[in-house]
Amino acid sequence: MKRAADSLLTFSQIPFSKSSNVPSVPRDKGGTRGWQLTPFTPFTLRRYVASSPDLSVSPRSFVCSRLGEGRIRSLFRGTYVVLVVVAVLFLQTENLLSAAGAIIELKREAAVASGDVRLQDVADVRGEDSRRINDLASVKIGTSPDFGSVAIMTRHEIRKVVAAAGQSLENVSFEGAPAVQLRQIGQAPDHVRIADLLKEHLAKTTQWRASEIEVRSIGNLNRIEFPPGELELRLSSDATFTGRNRVLASLEAIREGKILRSFWITAELTVRAPIVTASRAIARDEVVESDDISTTLRLVPDLRASYTRSDEDLVGQAARRGFSAGEPLVLEAFTRPPLIRSGDRVKLLLERDGVVLSSIARAEQDGVLGQIIQVRNLTFSKKMKAQVTGPAEVRIE
Repeated sequence: MKRAADSLLTFSQIPFSKSSNVPSVPRDKGGTRGWQLTPFTPFTLRRYVASSPDLSVSPRSFVCSRLGEGRIRSLFRGTYVVLVVVAVLFLQTENLLSAAGAIIELKREAAVASGDVRLQDVADVRGEDSRRINDLASVKIGTSPDFGSVAIMTRHEIRKVVAAAGQSLENVSFEGAPAVQLRQIGQAPDHVRIADLLKEHLAKTTQWRASEIEVRSIGNLNRIEFPPGELELRLSSDATFTGRNRVLASLEAIREGKILRSFWITAELTVRAPIVTASRAIARDEVVESDDISTTLRLVPDLRASYTRSDEDLVGQAARRGFSAGEPLVLEAFTRPPLIRSGDRVKLLLERDGVVLSSIARAEQDGVLGQIIQVRNLTFSKKMKAQVTGPAEVRIE
């Protein structure tokens, strides 16, 4: 048995037998084209099969013909180079991070809620040493400005304050904005408090009770801030309805009798209350009776209208327009029926010094009880004004 002396891929001791069919040719002329030989037979591309005298063929060989010793050495060398490059890049990254130490990136604008301003309020502080980063972030660099005013701190000023606080600035990099605009955060409006204030105000100025009003949303509060501390809120004027269920009101923030801020708000309302509705269809000029109406708990469709809340307010009243069954009844759509209509003959009374004189007149206007209308005396054919005192009766005073 013979074995190739320069083979690197002999995996195990496999007995080979000499083949008598292989011609005896020099090693460099065995069809290898200068390749280094292995004792394995390729199986894929027959034109690359390398053979040599005195070498046997292993039937269990499955190695590609191009996988020669030169290729294996090249693969090892390439892998080594890649690992070296990765290691160098890793070390350079580590050196850069350790050289930077800490990075302080200043913000353009900063808002603080407390009186003291810390470095973490005006900058993003980051780095590898967490203890040092915490020490830097907690450095006090000043006090917050008054509410409503803005203070400006430059990068140079912040650097001096941090150094004066005993913090080493070695390997500390200042980045970001060249200066920071600093302001104090106010307190956000309390939606619940404003809603309760609005309901109490509407309960005093409208026909609806506070328990019947629901404030669904309040607008114009997204960018509103109140000064810190206790404040008194009040509506500066009566709320104005700008839609069926929308109200506009002016709100004031007061402290020690001084108005600190005034602004407008809008609110969407829902009112559920007992109101009078028509039990059946009511025609125009029809006088309402108790069976024609009923009180129902329901959503009020239009908060601008004056809906009737008591049956007694409408009984005996005449409708100025028609109503369908179930429709809410508004007080403005009803009036007292006229006791006297234009063209009716009426009794005209005149009282002087306890003496009552009467005559016949003709009404030239409709009139309800207590109304002054114009009549014409039929005896003298003279127009005069008289007050309606009853059905078919007027009096001159």
